[in-house]
Amino acid sequence: MKEFRCYNYFVLYDCDDFPICLFENLDELVRKINYNERDLLKRFSKYGNCIRIIINNKFYKLFRFID
Repeated sequence: MKEFRCYNYFVLYDCDDFPICLFENLDELVRKINYNERDLLKRFSKYGNCIRIIINNKFYKLFRFID
């Protein structure tokens, strides 16, 4: 978990693959999008480096990049 927290950054894209926001680390991501940290970790573990999330009833793609 510490490695995930330290060596990853995240980019939020809309459904048309337009970048919306860059998050420098997991803490910033969780704070800004108001998602449960454990849920995000489980979903990245299960689905890989791209997951779909819902924010304000809209679908987005969240990509994880390793620094």
